[in-house]
Amino acid sequence: MEKTSIPVVYAPLKYELGERFERITKILAEWLKDEKITETGLVTTAQFLHYLPQLKKALKEKGIQAEIGKGKRTEDGQVLGCNYSSAQVKAPAVVYFGDGLFHPLGIHFATQKKIIIANPISLEIRALDEEKKEFLKRRIMMIERAKEANNYAILVSTKEGQNRISEAEKIKKEIEKKMKKAKIYVMDYVSNDAILWIKAEALINTACPRISIDDFLQYKLPIINMSEVEYMLGKKSYEEYKLQQVY
Repeated sequence: MEKTSIPVVYAPLKYELGERFERITKILAEWLKDEKITETGLVTTAQFLHYLPQLKKALKEKGIQAEIGKGKRTEDGQVLGCNYSSAQVKAPAVVYFGDGLFHPLGIHFATQKKIIIANPISLEIRALDEEKKEFLKRRIMMIERAKEANNYAILVSTKEGQNRISEAEKIKKEIEKKMKKAKIYVMDYVSNDAILWIKAEALINTACPRISIDDFLQYKLPIINMSEVEYMLGKKSYEEYKLQQVY
């Protein structure tokens, strides 16, 4: 990892799957063959990273070419909540080896590729389908609500790696060009409690993108990410929708 102004020690925690690994590998290979997928990318989260080389080898033995992408500021094949650079592979599909929906959704909207979820805990294999439609619908509704506002609060965090004051200033100017009001508010931890005193009709988050994606129900006002401002201002169509990437 790159050095930062605050010294950080990264202590990886490995999840041991035992016999589940052989079982999920066999199920995945059969599923991919049934779907006639012969080439795929492989990504996962930190706790399963040590399994990716083994998974790549096992799939190759079954006639399936697997690629582990090179990440920017991550381990090879690792995805984070706002960094899907490892999923930018040549293959037409990407296998997410892990559980949960947040990362598969992020991978899809970052790459526009077919996403297959291989859950080593539940031993379930499935393609990401209806969830991406529902996710996009929720984000469009949030952006449209924000579009109706005339007074915006642009939220900036002072946390290492999340401070994007220059982007906030650009957004402020863009909004003011539309003859609307915008103010920048700087804080350490972005939360609903921290902004209760702010008088605004919509929030624009420049800190961690997951605040707007995972925690939007905690906010009384519509909250969108800085990458979604372009859709709000009509500079991009929803057909081009992508999640914010932070490298």
